[in-house]
Amino acid sequence: MYILEVLPITKSIRKESLTYFYSSEVAVGKTVVVPLRNREIKALVLFCDSAKNSRSALKQKDFALKKIIRVCEEQFIHTELLRACDIASKYHAAQTGAIIQSIIPAAILESDEQLVALQKIKKIPLLEEQPERYVIQEPIGERLGTYRQIIRTSFAQKKSIVVVCPTEADCESKKKLLSKGIEAHTFTLSSSLSKKKLLASWNECIAHEKPILIITTPKFFSVPRHDIGTIIIDNESDSSYISQQQPYTDYRIVIEQYTAQLQAKLYLTDIALRSETLLRYDHHEFIEEGSLSFRTITSIPTKIIDMKEQSKDAFMLLSKETKTLLTEHPQDSVFLYVARKGLAPTVSCQDCGTLVTCNECDAPMVLYGAKIITEKALFRCNQCGSSRKALEKCNYCDSWRLQLIGIGVESVAQAVAKLVPNRELYIIDGEHTSTHNKVKKVISTFYETPGAILIGTDMAMNYIHKAIPHIHVISIDALFTLPHYAIREKIMRTLAKLQNKATTSFVIQTRITKDPIFKNIQEGMLTNFYRDEFKARKQFGYPPFTVLIKISIAGTSDATERALTELQKQLIASDTNAEDSVIYKSPYTIKQKTTRHLLIKVPTEKWPIAPIVAILKNTSPQFRISINPQNLF
Repeated sequence: MYILEVLPITKSIRKESLTYFYSSEVAVGKTVVVPLRNREIKALVLFCDSAKNSRSALKQKDFALKKIIRVCEEQFIHTELLRACDIASKYHAAQTGAIIQSIIPAAILESDEQLVALQKIKKIPLLEEQPERYVIQEPIGERLGTYRQIIRTSFAQKKSIVVVCPTEADCESKKKLLSKGIEAHTFTLSSSLSKKKLLASWNECIAHEKPILIITTPKFFSVPRHDIGTIIIDNESDSSYISQQQPYTDYRIVIEQYTAQLQAKLYLTDIALRSETLLRYDHHEFIEEGSLSFRTITSIPTKIIDMKEQSKDAFMLLSKETKTLLTEHPQDSVFLYVARKGLAPTVSCQDCGTLVTCNECDAPMVLYGAKIITEKALFRCNQCGSSRKALEKCNYCDSWRLQLIGIGVESVAQAVAKLVPNRELYIIDGEHTSTHNKVKKVISTFYETPGAILIGTDMAMNYIHKAIPHIHVISIDALFTLPHYAIREKIMRTLAKLQNKATTSFVIQTRITKDPIFKNIQEGMLTNFYRDEFKARKQFGYPPFTVLIKISIAGTSDATERALTELQKQLIASDTNAEDSVIYKSPYTIKQKTTRHLLIKVPTEKWPIAPIVAILKNTSPQFRISINPQNLF
């Protein structure tokens, strides 16, 4: 009999490893199926030894060991990825099994079909120098030229290359632009593939005899190819690189550790890199590929429109410049960017000022579907998804005088349709184009229709891979109010990407023209922006100078406060870095439950701190732990 220590691949338990027994020896790294509570899960073998050598340890256990159900023939992970996940688990204060589960597709983990046998990774002896890590900061056109050169070099060295893109749309675009001449050696992996096609592509990637180019979304980068020499993380600032479920894995962290274990090259690329990446570049952790471009290269001037000035007499949704463009240039295609979807992001009472909020979570309701509040109009919550008819009175003073506040996609669409009723109008946002295929259909029709007008949110930007004559930013001011330490950087990057896509005119409408972001974009100088951003983040103790750990729990008001207070005491007792932690209440509720957060700031160079990580790894699953969260509430 043999005693096995295994790593459970699940998020449901807070233990790093479990112990089982089996009748025969099982190789380390093998996949096994083990019983856990009332179900069966897959696990990875970490240690195997004869029971004869573990008699004393077995006698001390106060529970009976269970037998492994079966040993799987397939192996879906290299030890290099396992080590990378172990390192990343410390950063995320999560179990290694949870990290593995988040980066390997469920279709692979749960597959009953035979996977292709993995080939052993051939590596040169480990060098003392750090692995080669590069940064590229250029517009997409210039980056693609660099990618092609990297691919040619990699293939010449008989090495495969992985290009990780944040979205399916990016994958499809990169495949068209990078696979010319090497179509037979290019593979794309994303969630758009059916389970059958994914398994087939996964096996092909492993078995293909010659070096290959893999273009993939973050969830599928872990395909265990034996000869990977380079991994490129494209648009590295995109929020899609962070999973939306526990353990909120930052795929960039795992990929970086994986490339280090493979002794492969890593490239982080974007039109404007994250502040975290640029600070590491300043500290010589990365090398520049070429020279970093801190100028937004464009041949057209950027015009900033002061909407306060134009709305002196009456509120104006569209600037005079935008109206002139739409009425006098009917053959030119136009993209109108709007930050928020819906007709009005906020609705309030004109008599008492009370906001219309969600009955479930107290977040402000967004109005959809009508110019005025009628039976056809709907209030929908973008926080929890609940909706109700908009024909209602103020719940505080019983007044019918509800007013619309803010600019949304639908209000812009109504204004444009009224101004130029004969022009083709298309909308891309989460409400009108809820699936990948719907967006593809709309964007394709837009490009094929002369003089078409496209109105969209950030969702549309992921699909705009060709230049557009005119791009006008109708509304972006609302983003400045979002509670995120990197929101100004996101706004700057959004404007830089839009500016790069326009060929004839680029116009920004705003009521805060004195904000330096607009001057930076107008002059095409990002150096000043980053200088101010670094200064502000250092002053307030935000990343990249610190690591923020947010621990959240939902429940009754008293219970959440007690739970977080007790956890805070444990963390403070374990390490002095937790002494300045704060507990605060979320302004939103979830199904009538209060949510509270515990926020800890740790100097970046000190994280991960072993005592804090050990406590957080063993907390109850009701605690949600997020490192450098995308929002603080």
